[in-house]
Amino acid sequence: MSVDDSSTETTYVVVIRAGARLRFSPAEHLRIDLTIGKYKGRLVYQTRYCDEGYESLVPRELWIDARGSAESLNAAIVSFTNAASFFATVISFCGNGHAGDCAFHLAYDATPGRSEREFFEQFVHDERGLPRPSRKLKPHLIIAVIDALAVSPHSSRLRRAIVQYSLALKYWSKGEEILAVAHLYMGMESLVLVARSVEQARLALDSLEALATHMGVGIKDLDATIRKELLFFGDIESHRAAKRASDGVEHGFLDFDEVRPLATAVRDKVAGYLRQAIIRLLGVPADVVRELLEKPYERPLGTEGYVRYLRGHLLAEHNELAPEGQEYPLVEWRFGVQQFSLSEAGEMKLNFSQSMTPRLGEGVSFRPRSFEVYGPDGIVATSSQRQEIEPNITKRDTGYGPKSQEELGTMLQEAMSGGKVREVLVKTEDGHVFSISKDPPEGNS
Repeated sequence: MSVDDSSTETTYVVVIRAGARLRFSPAEHLRIDLTIGKYKGRLVYQTRYCDEGYESLVPRELWIDARGSAESLNAAIVSFTNAASFFATVISFCGNGHAGDCAFHLAYDATPGRSEREFFEQFVHDERGLPRPSRKLKPHLIIAVIDALAVSPHSSRLRRAIVQYSLALKYWSKGEEILAVAHLYMGMESLVLVARSVEQARLALDSLEALATHMGVGIKDLDATIRKELLFFGDIESHRAAKRASDGVEHGFLDFDEVRPLATAVRDKVAGYLRQAIIRLLGVPADVVRELLEKPYERPLGTEGYVRYLRGHLLAEHNELAPEGQEYPLVEWRFGVQQFSLSEAGEMKLNFSQSMTPRLGEGVSFRPRSFEVYGPDGIVATSSQRQEIEPNITKRDTGYGPKSQEELGTMLQEAMSGGKVREVLVKTEDGHVFSISKDPPEGNS
């Protein structure tokens, strides 16, 4: 017989999801034990893998299983989701890729011995479609950074810098360089006092004045010099451009067409400097520093998926390029995954299936020249590989009116005997669909 003991500390389970570009291997997870006020709990991060009929399971979003005590179900949802969101920024920083925004999924009372339990669910869509470009995580690196944060006297400012870096990664795509650089520069600002303190301790100097003298500047110029020399590693030009871009956006004294080229030119350099500075100021062991900065983590993994480009020529003797009822000529490009696999090293291999159907005006045809498919790490497929363009040139001919059964039969016979049609689907008024195929059904002679 179960007993509902209201004096028992209530234990809750909260499930949180994040659409990440970073993944744990199927056999790995990340566990974080934490204390929130007077309550204790733990977070377990893992990647949801799906069997979608390929050689390997497909990695999808991050799932965070949070368990622990709280004063109420709502308090558990808020506190665990906030904690999960922060540690997701640490994961983002360590993997140098966007870890996704955390979204609460469901929560319930898991206290043993109760016969009635509170339950709450928010419906969140499962990730579907093409497997997203993603990068394998190393849990031991994340734990090393979390441990360093826990004992650092500069933990608060280092956390702010890590959050700013993860926000920059959220905007790591073409056209969003301004926001990325703004967050990167704010991250640099968070570190100035940390770098100043660490440098003073390293040199065993007893005052800021002594540090300023050592660096050859007056006290009023000390912080700016720290930022340029220690955080931007002496790259004065990148510091100037990043500061002007950030200040221009924040204070509104520059137009966006002036800010954008500044941000685009220095984004990658500033990101590299900020990440190196955070790692150095964290004081993690040398082997952890090496792993965090080497391949594949040396370069940010952005939020973009697969970008597809198609080039060719429209052929027509007139100017009506689009079909009736359509504003522009276009090509429909249906894009799917034929094969997918994950190597033991965590590298993704994709083989795409695709079909292209131009939607053009009467008498207009399309001659393809090339196509390219790009992922975050560069070219995924080009027209020189196995994927080939086989355009299906179509047109809408509104001159056809209703046809008699005899006329329709003659048209179908001529089309199929000419090799242009393999199968025709006929839908009747009562909703039944019949197939008229050039080839006999499988198993028939």
